[in-house]
Amino acid sequence: MLKKLTSTIIFLSFLTTVGIVSLSQAAETSTPKNSRKVVDIVCVQTAVEKRENAVATAWSSLNSSVTAAMTARKEALKTAWAITDANQRRTAIKTAWTNFKTADKTARTAFRKAQKAAWAQFKTDAKACRATATYETEGQDIQL
Repeated sequence: MLKKLTSTIIFLSFLTTVGIVSLSQAAETSTPKNSRKVVDIVCVQTAVEKRENAVATAWSSLNSSVTAAMTARKEALKTAWAITDANQRRTAIKTAWTNFKTADKTARTAFRKAQKAAWAQFKTDAKACRATATYETEGQDIQL
């Protein structure tokens, strides 16, 4: 009887040990709940690079467009001032300024759209990188 009881205790101890080891290994290999909060740094760096390149490209495009509009305005104003009739000259000057304002507004609108799109894409990309709080805002870019 003692031999049977000892065998049973040894067997149960063995099963308990195996069960504890198995559970601890399973816990180590399973994904902990807080692992979702680990930010993929390289992914965020790529998202920042992508955003900054897009904003810089939009800025460059804005500068080129405004420069072209200013050049067109300059030439139109020079031509307008060569007109001897005062009414025609006044009309030509107003047209030159109206065309410039329209071109400038179009360029700035395109810049703002590209800028907002770059930031929206960044937010999407950062979320995919598990970076829920990037501590970055559009604040400074909005002032451009």
